[in-house]
Amino acid sequence: MTCSLRRRVAVCALGAAMLIAASVLPAAAATDPTKWGKTFCSSLEKWAKTFDEGATDLQSSVGSDTTPAQAKAVIVAFLGDATDTTSAFGDAVRAAGAPKVKNGAEIQSVIVEGIAGVEALLGSITTQAGQLPTTDATTFRTAAQPILTQLDGASAPFEDAMDEVGSIKGSKQLQKAMKKTKACKFLTG
Repeated sequence: MTCSLRRRVAVCALGAAMLIAASVLPAAAATDPTKWGKTFCSSLEKWAKTFDEGATDLQSSVGSDTTPAQAKAVIVAFLGDATDTTSAFGDAVRAAGAPKVKNGAEIQSVIVEGIAGVEALLGSITTQAGQLPTTDATTFRTAAQPILTQLDGASAPFEDAMDEVGSIKGSKQLQKAMKKTKACKFLTG
């Protein structure tokens, strides 16, 4: 057998072995629900904190003591922070894997879709905020009001997802595990 023929046989054998191994190996293991809950809750808490702190800044930014340009800068900065934190929240939930409960993959998928919905809304709102007029305070406030109203409802896709998760079999088991998780105490009391 020549060297080139041996190499081809070896490559084919290696490829066949890899295919066999891939078909025999188990699927990725699900994440312990307590560990999953810790990741979810700590990320959720950071996300909520960004919105809470930003809401305070936004309220003062549209007050009479700030110029339209200053207020626009606060709104755009908040939206940048909110988008980054929302993206990090989604990344954390994806990286956590599916919780090891009945329908865990479905639960994770619904939550990730809800977070993606928030990201999409924030993207749209950010585009609008970038176009706010800053030449006149009255015009600015009039143009900013719909943006602030949209921000009030920006978490709706996530809230809807969590409502949907509540109806999926396995969610009660996950809630029970999360109640034992210190990171989830802000949710479970």
